[in-house]
Amino acid sequence: MDLTDLPSSSAPYLRTPGWVRGSSDDAATDATLRAGAALALVDQLVRQDTPWRGAWLDRLAVDAAAASLRLLRRPEDAGGIRDAHHLCRPGDDPGPAGRIYALWRRLATRRPSLDQDDVAHAAGRSGIAWSDDLEAIRLFALSPADGATPLAAGIELIAAHQVERLDTLPVLLWLADTLVAQRAGWPVGVPLLAGTAGPLAGADTTNENRRRSLVAYVRAARNALDSARAIADQAAILQGVAGKLRAKGAPAVVTALLEQDAVGPGLRVRGLSDRGLRRLYERLLGLGAVRELTGRATFRLYGL
Repeated sequence: MDLTDLPSSSAPYLRTPGWVRGSSDDAATDATLRAGAALALVDQLVRQDTPWRGAWLDRLAVDAAAASLRLLRRPEDAGGIRDAHHLCRPGDDPGPAGRIYALWRRLATRRPSLDQDDVAHAAGRSGIAWSDDLEAIRLFALSPADGATPLAAGIELIAAHQVERLDTLPVLLWLADTLVAQRAGWPVGVPLLAGTAGPLAGADTTNENRRRSLVAYVRAARNALDSARAIADQAAILQGVAGKLRAKGAPAVVTALLEQDAVGPGLRVRGLSDRGLRRLYERLLGLGAVRELTGRATFRLYGL
C-alpha cells in the first residue's frame, strides 16, 4: 500500500461547546441537559469511522486503566500500564496493570456485549473471579426500564449497586460503560466513567447522588471529546508528513500509530528491520508527527 492511499486523518471531529462543560455545582436539571448533550457528541464521534478512532479509544482505555488502578490504590500510572502491556511476552501474566488495561481495551475494541460469557471473560482478564454478585449486576444491566435512555440506564446501574470488594469496582464501571454503549447502539464501547465516577459506585438512590452521577457523565464525555481533539490534531500532522517517508513498511507503521495508543520495538513490519523501525520512529519524532511516551533512552514507545 502506498502512503498516499492512507485515509485522510482530517475527518471532522466535534468541538465541545462551552455551555456543555458545566461544573460540580450544576443543579440536576442543568446536569441532565449537559450530560445528554455531551453524550450525543460522543455518539456522533464514535460512529465516524475516522482512521484515528482506534488510537483515540485505546488512549481512553489506558486512561481508564490508570484511573481504575488509582481506585484500587495501586501505584501504576499510564507509563506503567504501557510497560506492562508492551514488555509482556505472549502467554505471560502482564500483572495487575496489564490485566486492568486488558479489561478496558476489550471494551474499546469490540462491539459492546452483556452476554454472560463476554462479561465473565472480561472480569477474568482483569484477574477477578466470576461471582453471584457480578451476575446479579449483569442481569440488572440487561433489564433497564422500558424506554430508558442510555444515560438513564447507566445511572440506574451505578446507583443501584454497591460492590463489597474493592477489586470489583472497575468491573462495575466497565459494565456501566458497556451498558451505555450497547443501549446507544455504538459499534464499539467507549471507556468513560472510570476517571470520574469511582466514588459514586455505591448503592445510593438519593437525588443528590443521581445529580453527582450526571455531573460525572458530563466530565467523562467532555474528557473523551478533548482526547479526540488532541488525537485528531496529531493524526493530521502524521498524515501530512506521511508522504515524506520512504522506508519500506512505513504505511504499516503509520496505520499502527493511528490504531493504537502506543507502538514500539515490538511492532513487526514486513520489510523493515529492527534498526530500520527505530530510525523511522526517530524520523517521525523529528517531524513532530509522534510523541515519545516513556522518557527513556531504550525501549521507547511512540504514539499520537
